[in-house]
Amino acid sequence: MIGDLEGALRRTCTLLSSSRDSLWTPWSAAEVRASLEGALARLARGEAVDAAELRVLFAPTGPVQELSLANGWAEEMLVLGRTVDDLLARP
Repeated sequence: MIGDLEGALRRTCTLLSSSRDSLWTPWSAAEVRASLEGALARLARGEAVDAAELRVLFAPTGPVQELSLANGWAEEMLVLGRTVDDLLARP
């Protein structure tokens, strides 16, 4: 299991890079990936990520879940989403 936020975001970006867009979300796979890459850049600079944005992206029926369902990685998304949620909940 992925144990850190950076790992979860990188894995999601990898999955998104070969994903097609979904009719169920207005976000394209490229837009979601770009947003996650921005969060990764902030982490690399030692800055805080926008936790609210990540919660929206990984929310049930949010962009990441809809894209995962359309592209066959929904089970892995559940693990990634849980990891992101758990890590963002830490003080």
